Amino acid sequence: MTDETRTEVNLTEWFEDAPRLLELTPQVYTVTEWQLWTVWQSRNKVLQALMKTIRRLDEEGHIPDWEMRLYEEAWNANVGGDFKFVLDWVRLLDEKI
Repeated sequence: MTDETRTEVNLTEWFEDAPRLLELTPQVYTVTEWQLWTVWQSRNKVLQALMKTIRRLDEEGHIPDWEMRLYEEAWNANVGGDFKFVLDWVRLLDEKI
């Protein structure tokens, strides 16, 4: 992709409402492990599709090794811990409430 083919994208247009982090309340919600697993599975579908495409391009030789390492580091930094970590964290919160 050259600079001439790049397109500027305003990500705020993708969302109906801006995040309202300051309006969050301390309301307690109880979720089942199944509900938590469903959210966990759905939260990264777009990133998973992107990484699948990037890996395919890498296998075809279109992405240099140094650039692939950057993609992998960004993936590892943003996807976070595994499901067991999240489940243990929720269980800990439930015990404190």
